Amino acid sequence: MDLGSVEEVSEYIDLSLKYLLTSRMSLDEELFEPALFNGLHALELAVKALLVDKVKGPLITHNVGGLLGRHYREVLGNEVCREINKILIMYDIPRYPGIDIPDEGDINDTVERIGALIEGHIKPLVEMDTSFRQAS
Repeated sequence: MDLGSVEEVSEYIDLSLKYLLTSRMSLDEELFEPALFNGLHALELAVKALLVDKVKGPLITHNVGGLLGRHYREVLGNEVCREINKILIMYDIPRYPGIDIPDEGDINDTVERIGALIEGHIKPLVEMDTSFRQAS
């Protein structure tokens, strides 16, 4: 069932890649909370790019991990889905003052892993799906 258009899916993944770039740039400037927040938001948007034609109505929740597993566990595998869920649980950490954040090394590792998940797993699925739908 095609609920989301190719354009809508593309908008989600394109915006995700912009947030990922911003996350990496923030790391370069040693702005760790914004780096983590932008990385997490990039991952959320990338997951939503996969889900936009699987879910009725707007995807206004930040809690997309369960939906990802429900629709893509067979394709992505248990480990990737579990890792994405584990990372997304951190979503509120960099958003507000007074919450202990991971150390700089852990933030670097998390942003690197987010990039690998988006670029190595999610984006190829999105591209495969949108190419297939455009050819149909």
